[in-house]
Amino acid sequence: MVNIIQWNLNGFFKKQEKLKFIIQNHDPQIIYLQETNFKDYFTAHLNNYVGFSKNRRTPDKASEGVTIYIKSNILTKEIKINSNLETIAVSIEHSETFTICNIYLPNQTVFHYQNWKILYNSQNPL
Repeated sequence: MVNIIQWNLNGFFKKQEKLKFIIQNHDPQIIYLQETNFKDYFTAHLNNYVGFSKNRRTPDKASEGVTIYIKSNILTKEIKINSNLETIAVSIEHSETFTICNIYLPNQTVFHYQNWKILYNSQNPL
């Protein structure tokens, strides 16, 4: 069984201590975070995890963004997605190979069928 945590935390650094507490108590293999508010290409370090992020790049401040953290003992590979959406996908080998995707859609975002096709066709397993 894979233990997964998902949280729209609206600011990683504001909630970092709560996140560490949740990790200590639930020991997830995979963590999905939305609204991390990292700037540019930054991904915060979490002990024993590998992080993959897609951050909204705005010139004046850090905002929005998604991150997937996966235990460092699990074989992973980031899947490149050609999309303007705040989305990140990772192929994971854990008993079997599968793909996971983290998408953040702000309230004003319209998600079209074409977006789904781009995500679906981006799968590139290990």
